[in-house]
Amino acid sequence: MKKSLIALFFFLTVFLTGCENAENRGAEQPETVSSEETVIPEETAGPEETADSEGAVSSEETAALQEKLLYPEDQKSCVIQEDEDYFYICGALRLVKIDKETGESEVLWENTELCDNYKLFIYFQGSGLLIGDKIYFVEQWAEGEKALSVIRTDGTGHERVAEYVGRSMLLQDGILYVANRDSTVCYKVYEDGTLSEEISREESTKLEYYDNGYRVLFAPESIKKFGYAIYRYNKLEEKYKLTKVIPETGELLDMSRFGNYYEASNSRYLLISSYGEGSYLVDAETLEGREFVDCSMPDSGVTVITMDEDYVYTVSKVSEEGQVQYVYEKISPETGERSVICKREQSKVWQYDIMDTVVKNGYLYYVKEVDYNLYLMRRNVEDPSKEEILGKAIFDSGISEVGTMEVYQEELNHKVKNLTVNMEINLKWLKVDDRFPGADKINKYLAEDQRQNIDYEKDLLEIPMEWDEEESEAESEDAEEEEWTFYRYYTSEFSEISYFDNHYLSFYQSEDDYQGGMHGMLYRIGYTFDLQTGARLVLEDIIASNEEELKDIVTKYFEKEILANPDPGYYWSDAPDTVREWTDLESDFYLTDKGIRFYFGPYALASFAAGFQEITVPYEEFEMKIPVGNVSEATAGMEP
Repeated sequence: MKKSLIALFFFLTVFLTGCENAENRGAEQPETVSSEETVIPEETAGPEETADSEGAVSSEETAALQEKLLYPEDQKSCVIQEDEDYFYICGALRLVKIDKETGESEVLWENTELCDNYKLFIYFQGSGLLIGDKIYFVEQWAEGEKALSVIRTDGTGHERVAEYVGRSMLLQDGILYVANRDSTVCYKVYEDGTLSEEISREESTKLEYYDNGYRVLFAPESIKKFGYAIYRYNKLEEKYKLTKVIPETGELLDMSRFGNYYEASNSRYLLISSYGEGSYLVDAETLEGREFVDCSMPDSGVTVITMDEDYVYTVSKVSEEGQVQYVYEKISPETGERSVICKREQSKVWQYDIMDTVVKNGYLYYVKEVDYNLYLMRRNVEDPSKEEILGKAIFDSGISEVGTMEVYQEELNHKVKNLTVNMEINLKWLKVDDRFPGADKINKYLAEDQRQNIDYEKDLLEIPMEWDEEESEAESEDAEEEEWTFYRYYTSEFSEISYFDNHYLSFYQSEDDYQGGMHGMLYRIGYTFDLQTGARLVLEDIIASNEEELKDIVTKYFEKEILANPDPGYYWSDAPDTVREWTDLESDFYLTDKGIRFYFGPYALASFAAGFQEITVPYEEFEMKIPVGNVSEATAGMEP
């Protein structure tokens, strides 16, 4: 116990002295400054220390750079960053720059390979920090692997700084703190925005909480704000306890009576929750608490976005007359008075948000669907009457070019004696516009597929009834009096248009069928149509390769993917054999601009958590029968 206290005290002492151990590692430390202003140290990186010659600055530029790096408060990472002229959306797979005056968008960086796999999660779990003319951001560079990276605001100089798991950074008193897996990593920030070598790596007292994208509360941040650290302390063989740490003495004071989840704070209050047991607003000085808006469980319907000196900002998911809405509110921590900022309908196409909601510089930033495309929006939290669209669509589904969406929802209830089965069916599928000659045939085909799904699920609804009832009777002598409820659901969600050239159309449906257990079973159905004839195309209609040639090509590309994965245990050991065995002219696929996308479902090549396994085979690998992508009619063996 004494060793734990000594180690913790040492860590806090190091942070309070500005990472003094940096001197022993050959890096000078900045002087401590007041909380009113964060000043970047006067000394600059010499020629040998500068990351590259482009990053160096002349003495004439020093004053201007110094001005750009003077911040009125500590800077924290967030998916949205901005300067005088631009917004920056810092996604884990794509970084976009939006001109404030013209609305024009520019992609500064993206991982094109992973973007193909995770099109709807490009901006999810993103985080960035603007320092001068450089953006430090979290880059997902491989499956499950993230890095701290940097890029200039003009799109040049992209570089990975360090391996990084998490998505939180804090610039305070000239030191950049980066949350890593088990520690907090520190870097000195030079006047030109470049970083020193790593100057400190200490055991972490950071605590993750939901605030503008799972931002971390660092010990230095907490000490500066409250005069003490907030720490989730783990006594031997006990659960984590929310703890107040006095830096001068190392004394630990238990705060877990209010809960163990730190949601947000301002200079006066801490918002703390306990899973399933409510939320409390705690006076940061006296540690007296009172009940506040309940954000302690997912089904409470309330999520805390952030907190500033005036308000706690929340978003609630509510259902009114079958229509799901997100309600954004600001709540006074002093009086508890609530005020609605705005309401947003749930996306007609996508079940999940593509980006974290953000409150920054007096604005609420969120993503909204308009005409089946997703846009970055904002509202002034003090005057929310006007909704602004910022830039072009950050995700273009392509639906509006092809048609519209059909939606079907139904709730079913079936009861036998004391057992009730409740089932929910939610379907969304494409309806092709009648300007295409084959539209009627395609729409009938897709509608019939969904009708068959509905009939199948309704028939299946009654199958488990006898089995469940027998189980309940075996487990309870009072089974006739005991009520049992079983919940099921089936969803079929449209993805996005993966290929469209006014002649051929390709996309897939994502299905989730829950019949009990830890999770539902996930399925994917690829569709490719000729828009002129309405015919659904299979592989034999698209490529001239025989089955053995197809096996060789697809297996080769999957083997490349398997060998490139940094986790040797990610795929099953027999994954290549499974690919070869299961690949044939009836394999699952859909078309993209780059080639034919082949996929295998969960459990086929890896665990359920690994999701679908996919590879794209360029069209050049096949002898093509139809002109798609970069394949001309002549190349496809058709008359020009």
